[in-house]
Amino acid sequence: MTSELPPLIDAQFRSDGRNVIGGLSMGALSAVTLTTRHPELYRGVAAFSGCLDTVSASARLVIRNSVRWMGGNPENMWGTDADPAWRAHDPLTNAPALRGKAVYVSAGSGIPGPESLTDPLMPQAVTFGAVLEYLVHGCTESFQRRLQDLGVPATVVFHPLGTHSWPYWQEDLHESWPIPEAALTE
Repeated sequence: MTSELPPLIDAQFRSDGRNVIGGLSMGALSAVTLTTRHPELYRGVAAFSGCLDTVSASARLVIRNSVRWMGGNPENMWGTDADPAWRAHDPLTNAPALRGKAVYVSAGSGIPGPESLTDPLMPQAVTFGAVLEYLVHGCTESFQRRLQDLGVPATVVFHPLGTHSWPYWQEDLHESWPIPEAALTE
């Protein structure tokens, strides 16, 4: 992801090595983790509905249950709760590395809105997706506080409606685009 993929992207799309990264849900955690672990590679990051905290008990509950829900074994990711890999991949712990980056983070409230009706996975989006997004909202508040404490500027958006589902992420992608775009063109 950080050594082999960037040159391939640069060659295929004739880009110039300026990179931003984004992700949604567990991919949001991965995008921010990659940015904090490889700050020289990325100018910015966008994270939609990601629990950007891997060390608090509530965040680990969200992460572990999400992995289980998808049929995975959460200990295959970073081991038991005592494993230092959890802290090494924690955006809260490593947030100082985001200084100077364009950062966009968003979360919904967990309350279904009209977009939930257009989701092909609508029953799951309204049930499990509502609960998951409510929990992610709390992780996002913690991440926002951490960035504020560090004086790291970020655009953090809390939507009054929104479940953990595709229609909301589609809207977020369009709303957020000016931030990574500006990081790419600086």
